[in-house]
Amino acid sequence: MTISRTAPVAFAVSTLALVLTGCGSHDPDASGTPTATASASAPASKAPASRTPTGGPRPSANRHKEPITPAGIATVVQDHLGADNIRLFGSYGDEPGSVDLMVGLRSADRRDMFLVSAYSPAQGGGEFGDLGKCPRKKRQARDMRQVSCHKLDDGTTVLAYLTLSGFSDDNAHGRVVSGTAQSPDGSVTLAMYETYDSSPPVTAAELSDLLSDPRLTWRTDSAVNDTGHDIQIRKLDG
Repeated sequence: MTISRTAPVAFAVSTLALVLTGCGSHDPDASGTPTATASASAPASKAPASRTPTGGPRPSANRHKEPITPAGIATVVQDHLGADNIRLFGSYGDEPGSVDLMVGLRSADRRDMFLVSAYSPAQGGGEFGDLGKCPRKKRQARDMRQVSCHKLDDGTTVLAYLTLSGFSDDNAHGRVVSGTAQSPDGSVTLAMYETYDSSPPVTAAELSDLLSDPRLTWRTDSAVNDTGHDIQIRKLDG
């Protein structure tokens, strides 16, 4: 399946706008308490307010900071999901102000799409604007489930949710799990999984945990990128 690299971002922005318009929004405190509840069949998850890495090198104020690379993103994703669960990594190549990584899971349908991207403050602000806020009301927008949102101790707002439809033309009955982490400087990290099945292999809670990792940000420690140098990343056309 060939997907425009801009399609997931457009979908994320439109669904974020739907969530915040339908439910209202506000800036959460740093308590880490989710500000929206899910349906009774899919309760919202509580994610930690602190940015604690799952594995690999820990961020340090003394380390050199640089834009994250596809290898750096792969390092963090692999730590969270496990190397044995990942079939392949791929990338379309960097564009000014953004870095993307496609992830293929061994247990997933080959048509599924799993994207993790990081955007600079200029690019993130232009694409997402002021959408990095938490829904205010407990009432959710239509077709939204498992909505959870919290602010980390560094001021980053992490929002994750499940959408009860796919965004590809041939996937009206699929599911999309999406998440964003918007930092105070305007940089944004996006994670999105589209599945053709009714049960995504990645949950909103897992995306929230991934996006709460301090290494997964536009400017990360150089050691994070260095750790991923041995990870094979396929060059994708698109």
